[in-house]
Amino acid sequence: MPRVTDSVTRASSDLLCRIQSLPDVPAARLTVSLPASGKNRARDKPVKILIADDAALLRERLVALLTRLSGVDSIIESRCCASTLAAVERDQPDVVLLDLRLPDGSGLDILRKLQTLPRPPHVLVLTIWNAPEIRQLCIEAGAAGFFEKSSGFLGAVDAVRDYAAGGRA
Repeated sequence: MPRVTDSVTRASSDLLCRIQSLPDVPAARLTVSLPASGKNRARDKPVKILIADDAALLRERLVALLTRLSGVDSIIESRCCASTLAAVERDQPDVVLLDLRLPDGSGLDILRKLQTLPRPPHVLVLTIWNAPEIRQLCIEAGAAGFFEKSSGFLGAVDAVRDYAAGGRA
C-alpha cells in the first residue's frame, strides 16, 4: 500500500515541474482580483509581500513574477512557520502568500494567528490541497483568497498585482 508521504512527494515533484515550465507572463495579462474582505489598507506606500512556502523553486518563481509588479516594494521569503511569524512581526507585510503545509506546522494555524493582529496582512493561501472543505476552512479563518498551486498559481500573482494597484482587498 502506498504511503501518503510518497504520494505527496510525487505531487510536489510534479508541481515543481509545472512551475518551472510556466511562461513568463506580463502582469498586464493576468486578470483575477483579490476578493473583498473589509480589511483594506491604504496603498499610499509600496506593498510588502511575504512568501511562506518550503519549496525554494516555488518561492524563486514567485519572486521572479512579483518583482515585475508595479507598487511592490519588497518581497520577504520564509520556509517554515517560525520564520513566517517572525517575518510578520519584524517586517509587517501587507500581503502573505501562505502554503498550508510547512515543515514545522500548519499554515492554517498561522492564518488564524495572523487574524488576531491589530492590522492583519491580507493572506492568500497557495497550496496543493484543493478540497472544498479545506478552501472553506481557510476562508472562514480569514484568508482573502485561496489558490491551488498547479491551476491557480498565476491567479495568486494577479491578486497581488490588483492589491498593489489599490484594488479591493
